[in-house]
Amino acid sequence: MWHRRIIWNSQTQGVDHRGIASSSGLAILLPVVPFALEMVSLRRLSAAAFGTLMSLEPAFVQLIGFVLLHQVPSLLAVAGIGCVVVAGVGAVRGGGRKEAVIRIEPPAPERTYLSSP
Repeated sequence: MWHRRIIWNSQTQGVDHRGIASSSGLAILLPVVPFALEMVSLRRLSAAAFGTLMSLEPAFVQLIGFVLLHQVPSLLAVAGIGCVVVAGVGAVRGGGRKEAVIRIEPPAPERTYLSSP
């Protein structure tokens, strides 16, 4: 119960303000850091590479949960993550729009009343 020691100081039976400040700082920074890293990588990678890496994100999260937190996923969860990864990679690699063919025709010659029909 380390989280109780951070916020609730058992010696003084009161709230530990340093613990609240550090917890609040973490709560603010934890979503900001991955978002900032994604924005940096979006600028440096191609759209296909970035989309592929983003579709692999659920698999990495599940792997980290398995290794660090010892969370064993169910077979249904693994199948669902596999479907998300395959769909994301397929959409990025094969779901692009086809380039539009634009025909530029030369302008029609001007017709004047002196020109023959």
